[in-house]
Amino acid sequence: MIAASEMDAKVREVYEAIGADLPVRDPDGSVPGADAIPLRLLSETLIRRERVRESELKHGVETPDGRLRGIVELGLRLDAQALKLCEQMGLTPASRVRIGVALVHAQSASDKALDADLAASREAWERHDGNTIDGDAEEVTT
Repeated sequence: MIAASEMDAKVREVYEAIGADLPVRDPDGSVPGADAIPLRLLSETLIRRERVRESELKHGVETPDGRLRGIVELGLRLDAQALKLCEQMGLTPASRVRIGVALVHAQSASDKALDADLAASREAWERHDGNTIDGDAEEVTT
């Protein structure tokens, strides 16, 4: 069992370690709500992995007859779980590329829509007033 104080401390530690690397942040710089649960799960996984590592150091990774201890397999599963959680939060190079590609496509679509809106606004302004909106114009009268 993991004590609440231990969990809270680990969440803070993990956030301090990865917070700046999160590809998406809330406007105030905090962890987005969508990342709160994976962040807590990652923290819990890391606590459990630390405990497994302590057991491996204390008892070794093999039994007296040379077989791998079950705790080693648990450690490997926890490693895989931690990696999966990191990927889900965009904390690996490959996952950032996937997110980046999606963000680039979304930004491109957003830019095209914005350009179309600006062009339509410019045309409407020019039709309404007969004036042009031009970066070189010294003054636009209404």
